Amino acid sequence: MFEAGTDTTANELRALIMVLSTHPQIQKRAQQELQHHLGDDLPSLDDLDRLPYIRAMVKEILRWRVVAPNGTVHETTADEWINGYRIPKGTALVYCIWAAHMNPETYANPEIFDPTRFMDGDKLKHGEEEMTTGMEAFGRGRRVCPGLHLATRSMFLVLSRLVWTFQFDYAKDPATGKQIPIDIDATDLSGVVKPFKCSIKPRSEERERIARQEWTNVNPEELGPSVA
Repeated sequence: MFEAGTDTTANELRALIMVLSTHPQIQKRAQQELQHHLGDDLPSLDDLDRLPYIRAMVKEILRWRVVAPNGTVHETTADEWINGYRIPKGTALVYCIWAAHMNPETYANPEIFDPTRFMDGDKLKHGEEEMTTGMEAFGRGRRVCPGLHLATRSMFLVLSRLVWTFQFDYAKDPATGKQIPIDIDATDLSGVVKPFKCSIKPRSEERERIARQEWTNVNPEELGPSVA
């Protein structure tokens, strides 16, 4: 489960960094939520209930830039009838997650990244309290991804700390001083966001110091030999 979740979670976090770099109003609202509820305190998993907008950002990125948009293959265990069509036992079925996530009947303006679609004012909508509901990123049925809670909580923790620590923006061409464009639609067939350039700067010297200290406190052995 850990191995399968490494690349997928990393890609969703890359997509979130892309959003923060290209959507200043979304970044500002996330910063304001952190400042209002936590002030200068570093976010933790204990703050899940106090940061609904950041939780909604996690839900929305999993909808907007899902990894493996064609889903995984399932198989019928018995004959089924769907809309007058017979689906024999043993049929391979592919559930297209991308089509579900981009259905305008379910999500208004589905091509736009909008965390507030899961919110009612400053709170998550009723039934949307969990970061795993309201979208199909982890599949459906009995074979739903077993790592869904680990993935969403790790994304929440990393995202909240990134927003708390850094300011994201477009990178600038050193020769011209102009912004380097970011193509927010550039993904490969598996939904992986293609590399892009952006600007990442600490929001203050104190927050940079705290972030560095947090990294120093990590046990290198827990990160594996390539990091240690």
